[in-house]
Amino acid sequence: MVSQPMPLLNGEPHVGVFIKTASHQVVEVLGAAGLAFGVIDGEHAPIDRSVLDTMLLAGYACRLPLLVRVADGSGPAISSVLDMGAAGIVVPHVDCPEYARQVVAHAKFAGGRRGLSTSPRYAGYGSMSMHEAVCSGDETAVICQIEDPEGVQNAQLIAQVEGVDALFIGPLDLAHSLGADSVREPVVREACEHIARAACGAGKAAAIFLSDPSDKAYYQELGVTLFIIGSDQSMMRQGTRALSSA
Repeated sequence: MVSQPMPLLNGEPHVGVFIKTASHQVVEVLGAAGLAFGVIDGEHAPIDRSVLDTMLLAGYACRLPLLVRVADGSGPAISSVLDMGAAGIVVPHVDCPEYARQVVAHAKFAGGRRGLSTSPRYAGYGSMSMHEAVCSGDETAVICQIEDPEGVQNAQLIAQVEGVDALFIGPLDLAHSLGADSVREPVVREACEHIARAACGAGKAAAIFLSDPSDKAYYQELGVTLFIIGSDQSMMRQGTRALSSA
């Protein structure tokens, strides 16, 4: 057993969803549907460590790469999910390059401070050598979420931090932090565009959450390649409403 396949940083567009329900069955259903990846929401959803472990195991079983949005950028929060075999992390509220460097250090063995053990899932439960475990662990993706005015201002510097693989644009969080009433307001759109250009200009991937799939084409033209469109909950709600209307 090795780290999950992570083809998401190859420059091609990929579509995934947020997973907010604490259920390995949800992961299996989404994996069978042909999605490119999923993002387990460990920041806002009530998902404890034991359930998260089972969800990541389900991701392995159906070969669905799973990122985890951690609650914060601390060492324990990051190393825990990576040891379980997450394909990468999404760290919220990264607002400066110094914080981005701390995140990378917590996520990486080589040049970082991630504690090494060959016994967790990512290292095949002890079946890997130390060198193999280090190489396997350092293949995971580090994605910094930009959702504050300071983060927008520092987006280029954050993207240039070695070890940061992508910038993730959170339009709803940006709207709130920028004092806007909607993600459609020009100030929010300009911030999203700025972050996308900062990522692409540094040779890094750009990711974005979209509640409306029709917005995908616009952001793809800007160079965004990772699209998190809705969530398991929103899909269930929309399907239920359609059924009720019918």
